[in-house]
Amino acid sequence: MNQPKRRKIFICTTDHSGDFHGALLAAALKKEDPQVELCGVGGEKMAGQGVRLLFNPVSHAVVGFFEIVRSLPTWRKFLNQAMEGVLQEKPEKVVLIDSPSFNLRLLRQLKDKGKSRFVYYISPQVWAWGSGRVKEIAAFCERVLVIFPFEEEIYRKAGVPVSFVGHPFLDTVRPLLNPSESFRYFGLSPDKPVVLLLPGSRLSEVRAIFPAMAKVARRLTQDGPVQAVVYPASPEISRELSGLKGIKIITGGDKYSLFSIATLALAASGSVTLELTLLSVPYVLLYRLSYLTYFALRTMVRVPYAGITNLLAGKRVAPEFIQAHCRPNYILPVVRELLRDEQSRNIMKEEFAKIRNMLGQPGAAGRAAHEVLKNV
Repeated sequence: MNQPKRRKIFICTTDHSGDFHGALLAAALKKEDPQVELCGVGGEKMAGQGVRLLFNPVSHAVVGFFEIVRSLPTWRKFLNQAMEGVLQEKPEKVVLIDSPSFNLRLLRQLKDKGKSRFVYYISPQVWAWGSGRVKEIAAFCERVLVIFPFEEEIYRKAGVPVSFVGHPFLDTVRPLLNPSESFRYFGLSPDKPVVLLLPGSRLSEVRAIFPAMAKVARRLTQDGPVQAVVYPASPEISRELSGLKGIKIITGGDKYSLFSIATLALAASGSVTLELTLLSVPYVLLYRLSYLTYFALRTMVRVPYAGITNLLAGKRVAPEFIQAHCRPNYILPVVRELLRDEQSRNIMKEEFAKIRNMLGQPGAAGRAAHEVLKNV
């Protein structure tokens, strides 16, 4: 009796956030079909869930057009390796996760080559800039799986088969420890405000915004009994931040347990701001690119806010300090006021609760896996 053929899925992403979501998807795919074969391009988290990696580009991720230009030879090599990998592996489906600069180029190169079908999971931010990418995705992908409710209508209007699967963070963003356990574990006092610094997952963004974060944090510790803590997103960033004075570096333990006891956070723009929102931690957003990159983007970006929480709310819930305003003299007065005024922080938390209700139900990765394996 012939054994049924094992299904093969190729997953492709190039940054830390995509690696996280790729790992959740891999686990869900294995749960739905224990025999499925998973291979692709990603990071350590995906590998930990049984994805056989062709290579790992995650530590090379950068932010901005001109930052990317400087590393073009490396990324051309990665792109060629990914294309050759798909053609050699011959998967039934290729799942592209975020990373639009890389994944859309991969789609173009693979057009009319091989017989793989494409699914895009965690769509590029076409609602923010690059709306022309919707047509490109429509031409190449059999389905788009989106994690924000407003994205569904954008693709449906363009005639793209689309499914809103909910946000994966609803399954993962929760502390393992209660507050008293967290304070003890991390060596912090429950009697003093905790200001949490989250400078991002890419070295380029850390180098752009952490100096301003650190200056604000040191001024706050001079003002009074404030505990300033930085949580690096990777060992590489930990090494970059070594030797700090007046700011405690925490690298171990459950990050959500640490986040949840923060009085206030200073955070890089990115998925961490949604994590803070779901944990009901007030924050201010910092965002800075090279001047050339910012100038190029300014003419293309079509949204009024940098942060997803403010975009979902349709108003400024969390303060944003962007580019020239990402300086201590602008940031410090706002942070001081938020630390002083508990009512302002509580209003922010009430708005965060509304955002949580917009994001669907838990089980996003499972629903995504079901769509990926459908008709394979």
